[in-house]
Amino acid sequence: MAKIRKTAPAKKRKTPILPPVPVKVYPAFIQSFIDEVESKTNFKVVVNQYSEDATHHVGVCKPVKHNKYHCIWMSNFVDNPEILKTFWLSESFKDS
Repeated sequence: MAKIRKTAPAKKRKTPILPPVPVKVYPAFIQSFIDEVESKTNFKVVVNQYSEDATHHVGVCKPVKHNKYHCIWMSNFVDNPEILKTFWLSESFKDS
């Protein structure tokens, strides 16, 4: 009598190795804002740029639960550091 197989005869598939994600390079004033906010508070800064020649959209998010964030401040079309300084004066920063 033949022995019953305990495993499938097909070979296991190997997961493909993903290429490394390149580190994003932001303008100096945005990078300094990111470093300042993340060092002074527990907030996370999210930066989006929708095309190569467009300006950046910067948001500051507050941690709610594990890997969950709630955006408390957002600024669109950031092209100078004066716009980012308004975060420290905002009510959303003072309340949280």
